Amino acid sequence: MRDDGSEDYTWESGPNEKYGFGGGPAQVAVGPGVSVPTAELYLSTISEHRESIRNFLGMIDPETGYIE
Repeated sequence: MRDDGSEDYTWESGPNEKYGFGGGPAQVAVGPGVSVPTAELYLSTISEHRESIRNFLGMIDPETGYIE
């Protein structure tokens, strides 16, 4: 997990070393002089982690081990 609440996943048992994916909470872009209220860090639930992993693996081409 990164400091901003986003996450990195590495597929350690996959055929391609260091292959994985990342994601995180939506972020807001603002211009100079605009303040954004500080939000509490959102921590994903175990179910949300599992769903992200299932979605990633569901996109993998079994022959290459990569998203095609």
